Parts: sequence; C-alpha cells; structure tokens
Amino acid sequence: MWLFNKKKDINIHTVEMLRCISLSCNHMNYNLCYSFFAEKKDMIWLFSANSYVELQNKTVELKKKIIDNTYVEQMYKIIKENGLITYVENYKKPEQNPDIVLLDATEYYFGMGFNDGFSKTVGSFSVNDNLERFFFELVQQYCNKV
Repeated sequence: MWLFNKKKDINIHTVEMLRCISLSCNHMNYNLCYSFFAEKKDMIWLFSANSYVELQNKTVELKKKIIDNTYVEQMYKIIKENGLITYVENYKKPEQNPDIVLLDATEYYFGMGFNDGFSKTVGSFSVNDNLERFFFELVQQYCNKV
C-alpha cells in the first residue's frame, strides 16, 4: 500500500513467531477429507486432527495431543524449506469467473496465525505435499495413543 509515496511496512514472520497452523481438504469422497490443526500454548504444541487412517480402515479424531519436539522441528523445517510463510503472507485470492462453478471440486485450505495477530487462510485446488504427508504421519504416530 502506498501512502504519501511511502511503502507500508511488511511484516516478515518466522516459524518462531508461529502460533497455529491448519490444513484441510474437502472432497466428494469422505475418506479423502481431512482436517489438521496445530497450536502453540505457552511453549507446548498441541495437535488436533480428523482424518481417515487407511491402515486401520477408520476415521480417527485426535484432540489437543502434545506434539513431541522432534515433530515440531520437522514441521518447522517443512515450513522453512517450502516457503510456506512467504506463500501465506503474499497470497492474494484469485478473481473468480462467475460463469464457472465447480460443484464437486476438491478444495484445500491452509492457514497460519502468528504471535503479532496476523493470520490468513488460503484456499486452493492443490496442497503442499510435504506438509500434508507430515500431518498424516503425525496422525499415524498418535492414533495408537487414542
């Protein structure tokens, strides 16, 4: 935004400033739908999920499971290596053609929230495979502890 020929300061966020992250998928086939949410409370990361676990042939729901620091570091690494913070910060919703409507399109939603109050959720027809794989593996790790 330009105001009096000065560019507005742009917040540059880091993974250390991250307070929550979410990833979800809406699909026609319920078994392909999922919702993952991780949030930082004090210094502890908590993980909630609702997803189908193929090996157990059932949908698993996890609520606020404490994430081991090893997994938190993996999550941070994925976020950094894939430029996900920059992606969220710079995302602009594409203009939609009102004449084109996809009634059964698979949609993904990805969001982040930071300590300074900045948060944004972005929608798309694709997803970051590394983050999706990480969350599914996390569900596998914790679903036996339900």
